[in-house]
Amino acid sequence: MGRRRWKTWVWSGLGFILVGWIPVGCSAGASAPPPVPPPPRVEPPPAPAAPPELPEDPFQRAVALYQQGKVGEALQAFQGLENAAGRADVQAYIAFCYGRQGKWDEALRAADHALHLDGNLILGYAAKAYALAGQGAFEEALKVLQTAREKAPDHVEVAYATGLVRYLQKAYKDAAPALKQAVDKDPQRPYAHYYLGMTYYNLNQKATAIQYLENFLRLAPEAPEAPQVRDLLQRLKRR
Repeated sequence: MGRRRWKTWVWSGLGFILVGWIPVGCSAGASAPPPVPPPPRVEPPPAPAAPPELPEDPFQRAVALYQQGKVGEALQAFQGLENAAGRADVQAYIAFCYGRQGKWDEALRAADHALHLDGNLILGYAAKAYALAGQGAFEEALKVLQTAREKAPDHVEVAYATGLVRYLQKAYKDAAPALKQAVDKDPQRPYAHYYLGMTYYNLNQKATAIQYLENFLRLAPEAPEAPQVRDLLQRLKRR
């Protein structure tokens, strides 16, 4: 036999009012819902690192601007140096600046001029290989680098330019060891970290890509690629 339920009457001043049925043997109040956990705290992204101070020496200042990705300023600084047209190292850097701007014909002319001034300048060979790769002449670029390698097999510019050529060629498996060698030889070179990070990204090696892209932002926080790199890092860390 089921349990009886009783009506409940309440005096309101106007008479008794039926409130409702209360089951006998049951609690009149419902249990409280579990507490809602607070939302997870989202840490703000770290503030960008301050760019390094520029050297006082005009040539080193121009090199630092180039390494920071400020290519337009660097190009003007190199072109404004005393006897810029007669200095092979300056012409090689001018070639790299033109290449970064996508002006590959101007880059090749400047690189050829650098090698005309100094046929043993490894930086000149690296600049010429970079310019040729930008024009799509990858095999010719690699031949230029082979000549440079015979002259200076362990030179950082040979390793870096080889990595750049292979990266532009989208031969990422070949680019990775060359760029890693450049990073090991010159860990303060921002774009060696950038291209190595992007190489590992294209090889689907997420953790290693994050490492080198973060190094790039630390070394060149105001580089033109920095905003895109920060966005890419956020996406990689969410996966």
